Amino acid sequence: MGNNTKQILSNLYSLLMEMNFHSEGSELMAELSDAEKTRIDKHYKQLRLLTTKYKAEANKQYFNKAIEQIQALKSKGIEELKKLLKPGEQQELIPLFRKFENITEDDKVSILEDTELLSLIELLKERADESNN
Repeated sequence: MGNNTKQILSNLYSLLMEMNFHSEGSELMAELSDAEKTRIDKHYKQLRLLTTKYKAEANKQYFNKAIEQIQALKSKGIEELKKLLKPGEQQELIPLFRKFENITEDDKVSILEDTELLSLIELLKERADESNN
C-alpha cells in the first residue's frame, strides 16, 4: 500500500505542476494581461494607422482644392481679377507687395534658394506618389 500511495501522491504532484497550481494568481493574471495588451496594442496600432491615413487624405484634398483655386485665378487673367476688386480694395493690397521694391541681393539669393528647394521637394513628392500608386 505504501508504494501505491507514493505513486498516487507522485501523480497528484505532477498533475498539480501541470495545472500550475503552485503559481500565484498575480502571475497568471500577468500572463493573461500580457496577451490582452498584445491584442489591444494591435488594434490601437491599426486605429492610429487608419486615423493617420484619413488625416493625410483630408490634407491632400485640402491642398488640391487650394491648387485648383490658384489655377482658376491664373486662368481668369489679371484683367478679370482687377474687376473683382474695387479700387479701394486694390489700394489696401498695395502695401503687401511693397516688400519686393526694397529687396536686396541677399534676399534675391535667398528667395532663389527657397524656390529651388521647393521645386526639389515637389519633384520628390511626385516621385513618391508615383511609386505608391
